[in-house]
Amino acid sequence: MNDHRQPAEQLGHASAEQTAAAYSADTAPAPLPPALVSAILRDPDSPYYPSKIVVFCDECGTESARDYMVSTEQTSAERLEVARRHLRAEGWQCDATGDFCPEHRTPPSAVVLAEVAYERARQDQRWGEQNHPDGTGPRVPALVGALCYADEAADRARLACQSAARSGKTTWRLVLGEEVLEALAEDDPAKLRSELLQVAAVAVAWVEAIDRRQAAVERPSGGRDAGNRR
Repeated sequence: MNDHRQPAEQLGHASAEQTAAAYSADTAPAPLPPALVSAILRDPDSPYYPSKIVVFCDECGTESARDYMVSTEQTSAERLEVARRHLRAEGWQCDATGDFCPEHRTPPSAVVLAEVAYERARQDQRWGEQNHPDGTGPRVPALVGALCYADEAADRARLACQSAARSGKTTWRLVLGEEVLEALAEDDPAKLRSELLQVAAVAVAWVEAIDRRQAAVERPSGGRDAGNRR
C-alpha cells in the first residue's frame, strides 16, 4: 500500500504560513480547512494552537465562544482581535467603543454623527466659540468662484475667508462656502470624507450660533434667563 501522506514537518511549515496569511489584516477572515488544522496540531514547531475566545455583547450580554487558531507570538489583545475580525464579518460591531452583536450595533448614521461631534469639538478647541453674522439672503452673491473649476473656486473661497477674517467681516456663508468648495475639489475618497465631515461640523456650528443668538434675544429682562429663576 502506498502512503501518499506528506511528511508532518512539510505540512507544518506550510500550515504556519497559510495560517499567518489567513489572519492577515489584508484578507477576509475565513475558517481554516480541517486538514490545515490537523497539520498545525501535528507540527511540534508550529507557533499556532487552538484557543477558545469568548466575546460578549456589551449591550445585551450575548456570548460568542469559539475556538480560534492563535499564535504564541501574539499578545492577548492580538488574539482577541482574531476573534473580533471573524465577528465583524458576521455583522458584529467590534471597535474602540466596545463589542456589540448585530442586533445592538450602532447604526451607521450614529457613527458618522459621532465623528461630526468630534470634529465640532476639534473646531472649538482650535478657534473657540464662533459667532459670525450669517451673511445670507436672496440677493447675496453665491459661493465665491462658483463659475470656475472646483480647485480654483476652493482657493478663491479660502482667500476670501482669510481676507474677511483679517478685516473682522467673517460670515458663516463664507466659512461654510469654503468648506463646501474644498470638498468639491477632492477626488480622493478618504480626503473627500474628511472634508464632508468638516462641512457637516461647520453647519452644526452655524446652527448652534443661531440658537445662541435667538436665546439672547428671548432672554428675560434683567439679564436673568428662565433657568436662573427660583
